[in-house]
Amino acid sequence: MKNGLRLSPLVLALMAACAQVAAADRVSIVTYNANGQIETLDGPRTDVADVTKYTYDGQGRLATVTDALGHMTTYGGYDMYGHAGRIVDPNGVVTTMTYTSEGWLATTTRDANGGAATTSFSYDAVGNVTQSQDADGVVAKYTYDGANRVTDITDGAGNHIHYTLDAAGNKTKEETIDALGTVKRTVSRTYNSLGQLLTVVDALNRTILAFDTADGYDAEGHPTHSADAADVQRKQGYDALNRLVSTIDNYNGTDIATRNTQSVSSYDASDNLEGVSDPDGLNTVYDHDGLGNLTGLHSPDTGSTSYTYDAAGNRIQQTDARGVVNTFSYDALNRAASVSYADAALNVTYAYDEANASTGCANSYPIGRLTRIVEAAVTTVFCYDARGNITQKRQIQGAMTDITSYSYTLAGRLGGMTSPGLTITQYSRDGLGRVSGVSVTPSGGAGQAVVSAISYLPFGPIAGYMLGNGQAITRSYDANYQLTDLTSPAFSLHFARDAMGNIISLGATAGATLATESYTYDPLYRLSAVNDSAGAAIEAYTYSKTGDRLSKSGGGLATGSYGYQSSTHWLTTIGNAARTYDPNGNTTGSAVGGETFGFGYNGRNRLTVVQRNGVTVGTYTYNVLGQRIAKTATLPQTINERFAYDQNSQLIGEYGTNNRDYIWLDDLPVAVVDTTGTVSTMNYVVADGLGTPRVVTDASGVTQWQWPYQGNPFGEQRPVSSSGYTFNLRFPGQYYDIESGQSYNLNRNYEASTGRYHQSDPVGMLAGPSTYGYVSGNPFRKIDPLALDDTYCRIDASWCGWGKGASAVANGSIGLNETAVGALLGEQSEFGIAVDSTPNMCFYTKLCAMAATGVGVAANVSVAGGLGTGALSSGPQMTALITADVGSGLTAGAGVEIDGATGQVSASRGIFGIGGGTYLGAFVCHTQFLCAREPEPKTEKSCR
Repeated sequence: MKNGLRLSPLVLALMAACAQVAAADRVSIVTYNANGQIETLDGPRTDVADVTKYTYDGQGRLATVTDALGHMTTYGGYDMYGHAGRIVDPNGVVTTMTYTSEGWLATTTRDANGGAATTSFSYDAVGNVTQSQDADGVVAKYTYDGANRVTDITDGAGNHIHYTLDAAGNKTKEETIDALGTVKRTVSRTYNSLGQLLTVVDALNRTILAFDTADGYDAEGHPTHSADAADVQRKQGYDALNRLVSTIDNYNGTDIATRNTQSVSSYDASDNLEGVSDPDGLNTVYDHDGLGNLTGLHSPDTGSTSYTYDAAGNRIQQTDARGVVNTFSYDALNRAASVSYADAALNVTYAYDEANASTGCANSYPIGRLTRIVEAAVTTVFCYDARGNITQKRQIQGAMTDITSYSYTLAGRLGGMTSPGLTITQYSRDGLGRVSGVSVTPSGGAGQAVVSAISYLPFGPIAGYMLGNGQAITRSYDANYQLTDLTSPAFSLHFARDAMGNIISLGATAGATLATESYTYDPLYRLSAVNDSAGAAIEAYTYSKTGDRLSKSGGGLATGSYGYQSSTHWLTTIGNAARTYDPNGNTTGSAVGGETFGFGYNGRNRLTVVQRNGVTVGTYTYNVLGQRIAKTATLPQTINERFAYDQNSQLIGEYGTNNRDYIWLDDLPVAVVDTTGTVSTMNYVVADGLGTPRVVTDASGVTQWQWPYQGNPFGEQRPVSSSGYTFNLRFPGQYYDIESGQSYNLNRNYEASTGRYHQSDPVGMLAGPSTYGYVSGNPFRKIDPLALDDTYCRIDASWCGWGKGASAVANGSIGLNETAVGALLGEQSEFGIAVDSTPNMCFYTKLCAMAATGVGVAANVSVAGGLGTGALSSGPQMTALITADVGSGLTAGAGVEIDGATGQVSASRGIFGIGGGTYLGAFVCHTQFLCAREPEPKTEKSCR
């Protein structure tokens, strides 16, 4: 690399070990000033000027960073230790930091147009953070043992999580305890002498995970043999390079249909995933170039797709199995600039950094942010506050403009929203930052409390609330925070669960002791039967090992044997009824209930046309985020509707033939405002434990609409309404279309009668081996609001009953850190794994070069752990790192990292290492993240 970044021998060795000769080099050029500090960083692209520039003050401290488009961030106000005290972003927003006498970060304040938002930190004598307080006054306290390990996390109400640690620091017990000292949730763990997990025991004293004492781990410490609470065993195998190559579920089980369900993975010489063989033996193959870019995907479900990239690794062309070619362009900051399709009507242009005069925004802070998306069907404009929150979204379709406005607390939590229907929703919050009340003012009407008296379990889900019509909703949970009872005047549910958390019976009284309906599952926890109170099967299902439904018996549509096209997971027959597909795996035709259906898709694989018995009955329009923004249907009557979504891609309104605003409490629908002319009517929604609406009542509590829970696991039954009231929300993220018999589910379309989607999962096998099945065949426990996967429930089933707001996202990381500092020069490198609470998991690599004069000398290699705020996403990130090493050995190194663009702050320290030294320094860091889940853009949740 010409005049390249100077790296230590350790970093060079790691790079050499991981490198593979590429057909084309990816070259970045770094220049230095006379003091050895980075002066310019010229990125790998040659089609644009992608140079980042750095300047320094007279004492060698970082003064400015100017990106390739000329956007400047300035640093100043340094103290005697070299800590930056002031950062001004390209929008002119000032962030100030203060420090303790020891040099630890004490406060960070973002002055957002006069509205200062301060986060503060307190420490003990050795530098452990003992308290943090955000700009809303939400407090978290941390307690440590004599070895500086966290033992308690306490919120502002006195609830706390207590960790019991063994001598090695393993968490042997976690207890969630309320302010009165009552234990509300518990999980216990045991470990062997090597610190390897042996058992996990839940709050009901059930062993829900156990590793075999004889072969639970291999010689390298990889988990190899485990069993769950039902003694369903899992075996895992690894290759000589310690890569997971096989997983066998229901290992040597007694159920023949699921016995030894195996998935096999293979890798290339650079550790890229090369192939996956699913449990049915169908292979998905991945091609990569020498730089690790995915160049080809060969799937039994979506055919072959090819990709090409520019010098920076941006994808510039994609050709799918239909031969549809999409091309992509990027600006100098590698942000998406345009997407071109064979059908020019789908072309997209992205604009950033536009002045308010161009966008029509008032007092927006646009630099560094997406300001406009232009498409043939719709133009979407975004306005921002000084903290980067969207304050207004304008969705322009022809002559119609739908405006959604937002307000926020100082800490960035949603405070209020005005819908395109001019319905104003206000959220009040308690001292812990949680929603404590929801009030709504319909257009031209008076404000009213829609939700009040909201209560929560400590560090957990909603326990109860009162609707505006006086109906009290109570949610009861077991000691694992799994819902057992939901009661209200309009609708009640009572569950019994097995040790794995699966609902096994439904009853009329607490605990479902007298079951009105029971449920059985196969050893892979897919619903296999719905039984009546006498235990006789009402409906029964069988599955392939991969998860494709093989048969359905009982009531409803789509009963009989299910047939699949050879070497695919395409459902082609149900009994004698045939289905057809396009090369991308989209369902193009079906026969259901004596009728034939035809389905047409655009270049983005979105359903755009539905025909019923040869007659077009529905047409649909989408934006590039996958949100369906318009619908025209002729069955059962002609309607023309526009749709609007919030930043979580939750439907907030529909306008046209019908005019309705939806009111949400986090992920729960709680009310709707129906407007006819100038008259608005409030109705109230009662949702089940997964957030599925089950009852709508009017202001007097009279039921207007009901969707049965009993006998309706996959949502096939029609709702009941004696008044003729129509309500189309179904499972979370779904909107029912009567003309097609399907539910639009943001990224795909769901067919309840078959329990599967009409399109393969856009994220492929990241969601599991079955790319068509709904929630792995377990609809009582899992949800898929984005139609991308059921990851929320795979990681923690309790998350399916309650949501996490974006404002509460936290992240953490652990990685191998190497630091070298000497005189004026210094560098850091780190690679590892990061997670956040959305949830997501990412691999990351970080390279840092000292941007201000370092004080002292240090050299160490350590395992570094970090905690921070904000959601993680794939791609590059540039941060300023203010770090110090004040010791040696096991706890060498500590630092505070600040993202000047977003205001996100993270803190890290060494937790195990060798070497050490003493230094203070400021670095500029470039980090690359590769995440398991591709999160939604900041504007909306989607899959693009």
